[in-house]
Amino acid sequence: QSIIPGIFHGDQASSHVYGCMDSTDTIKFDTNFHGLMQKAAEKLHIKEHTLIDKDGSNVTLASAIETKGIIGSDRRHYVLDLTRVFPRDANFPDYKQHPTALLRPELIMQYCWQKVREQLERAKQEAIKRKKEEQQKPKKEPAAGDKNQKAAKDDGDEKKKGESVKEAAAAAAATAAAGGDDKKEETEREKKKGDKASSSSSSSSSSS
Repeated sequence: QSIIPGIFHGDQASSHVYGCMDSTDTIKFDTNFHGLMQKAAEKLHIKEHTLIDKDGSNVTLASAIETKGIIGSDRRHYVLDLTRVFPRDANFPDYKQHPTALLRPELIMQYCWQKVREQLERAKQEAIKRKKEEQQKPKKEPAAGDKNQKAAKDDGDEKKKGESVKEAAAAAAATAAAGGDDKKEETEREKKKGDKASSSSSSSSSSS
């Protein structure tokens, strides 16, 4: 028998709050108890499932319907009847002869990890395959309209470049012309100075 405190002292000492008793079709549900069962179910790889009781109400449990959640007289939470927590072993199909032929939790955990590894490996191979296909795809030729736009843009760039060269050449020519005029004026000034000096020398000689 169970060692839950108060279980043999009537409903006042302990209370059934989760799952279904053998003698009734009513499925009990308690939010706080369900939260605790969810934590245990996650570690045991048990999925939540929805059941319909005799009143047509939907009840979601994180355990088998036969599993019973009880709050003992010490106000602690207890769980009974865990026979169907784990899957049955298919090597023993006769349930009546082998009611406890179940798969161990270590095997279930190993199975889950194996499935996760297989899924990750498939995702990796698919990613490699997609990458190879992208690399092997021929490069798409630009459409005729794109080619025309590119050619027009290149022509415009060349035209602007030519105009820039012409402007630079004109500026250089103007600078050179300005420099030539300055040099010519300087030469004329030097010549005038020379003429004045010669005239002064001639005047001095005549006076003597």
